[in-house]
Amino acid sequence: MASIDDLVMNVQEAIEARDYDRDFSAQIAEIDAESNGHKHKVKKEVLARFGIKLNGASSCASLATQVDNILFFSRWGVEKFGRIYQVSAAASQYNMKTWMKPRIRDLISYGVPLSKVGYVLENAPRVTCHGADIIMREDVTYLLERVKIPQNKLGEVILRRPQLLTFSITNLMEPCVRHLESIGIRDDDLTHVATVYPTIISSNCQDNLIPTLSYLMNELGLGVGDLVPKPNYVGYSLEGRIKPRHEFLKSRGITVGEDVSVYCMIMRTDPVFVERVAKSTLEEYHQFRKKYFARAA
Repeated sequence: MASIDDLVMNVQEAIEARDYDRDFSAQIAEIDAESNGHKHKVKKEVLARFGIKLNGASSCASLATQVDNILFFSRWGVEKFGRIYQVSAAASQYNMKTWMKPRIRDLISYGVPLSKVGYVLENAPRVTCHGADIIMREDVTYLLERVKIPQNKLGEVILRRPQLLTFSITNLMEPCVRHLESIGIRDDDLTHVATVYPTIISSNCQDNLIPTLSYLMNELGLGVGDLVPKPNYVGYSLEGRIKPRHEFLKSRGITVGEDVSVYCMIMRTDPVFVERVAKSTLEEYHQFRKKYFARAA
């Protein structure tokens, strides 16, 4: 008689051999027949062997569909199945080959290489959710028409920030775009920063983008001409990196913009920043950070 162990082992062998169309129907039928009314428990155990935890739902597709879905995701290069199932009930409820066919076709039409489809699925698992196909198309239209991302760069932008395909335009992207425009980053500059660093139009505007840009411009003296070539400055934590490093340099009589560049202050690793920029030691910097955060608490 077929066992769960045998099934899992054979599915893993099929994945390793890239035999994604292997037929497991006979094995699955035997396991179903022996489940004694505990088919859901059997499905949960099989999925758990592949790092998948069902979201507490008692209703999910058959064991045959679960195996087919694992093979489907493997075909596209997905390795961390759990990421998808954690956020998408559809992954356990429907046949993914049918469910995802039009979405994958869309991804490829956007310029995502076949070899990177799995990367997008793992890093933007919500593209598998109910209604995600509509959101994905709306977001792509926004990127092309509002932000003016060139069609031939769209695939690159998606790979830099796959979650763009699942974000809210109204609540996330448009507030960021409007703020960038308000400080003078617009038209071609807006397109450039969004293309090379799409996180800048998809972070929390009120809590992250606005205060970080304000500090960079008002405290560190950067202008639009400085930010456009280096939009990834805003990707570093204001409270966890930028401010403490600036304060540490000031405590040592080092002026940013005169003695050292903003680039060196922000971008260098801790050891390089401490030794070459601040002319100090890691121990001294760590002690400073400890006191700095205690004061800020």
